[in-house]
Amino acid sequence: MKSYGYKIVDLIVSYYEHIESKKPVSAASRKEMDTIFLQEAPEKGMPSDNVLDFAMENVMPNSNISIHPKAFSFAPGPSNFIGTMAYSLATGFNIFLEDGSFLRLLQN
Repeated sequence: MKSYGYKIVDLIVSYYEHIESKKPVSAASRKEMDTIFLQEAPEKGMPSDNVLDFAMENVMPNSNISIHPKAFSFAPGPSNFIGTMAYSLATGFNIFLEDGSFLRLLQN
């Protein structure tokens, strides 16, 4: 477990050390992504190193980097009506609002 943890930390450190040399937005096509990800899930588990290698080779290079110095904004949004309604519920009933929130200020 210790060596696996160190491997993860090394990958994270390397990611931040080289972030400026990466593109902030992924340029993979839908067809490329489908080829990578539309596979049957394995019937049996696999070693965690294999899963990590797959993620580092296929997921991370094809992910947008919203913390990249050249990424100026990110506006997440749902892609359909139900997603929009769910997002509205999550925002409207935000259980993580703190006592000093803007709603508390509005009540006074």
